[in-house]
Amino acid sequence: FVEQENYKASQLRTKELQQQGKLSHDTFDPIRELLMDLGLNYAGENIAWRYTDIKEAFRALTNSPKHNKIMLNKRWKYTGVSITEDNYYCQIFSR
Repeated sequence: FVEQENYKASQLRTKELQQQGKLSHDTFDPIRELLMDLGLNYAGENIAWRYTDIKEAFRALTNSPKHNKIMLNKRWKYTGVSITEDNYYCQIFSR
């Protein structure tokens, strides 16, 4: 159930970023609150844009020390990933 909610949250988030036409962590709070309402303790995200495919976006996030640290955090229990047709990419992490 929680994995599905993380995936849905990542879909909502990529659509939101797409509508805004930019990347910003400033508008993540409603998604975080949605996940908190499900009983999770914490949520975080990695976002990317303009990479040609999901592999390239993942490689870029992995090569970024800050983003890679988020992905490797052993406290995360759940994740959800979404990408739009015009390459907005979002990873949602929660515990």
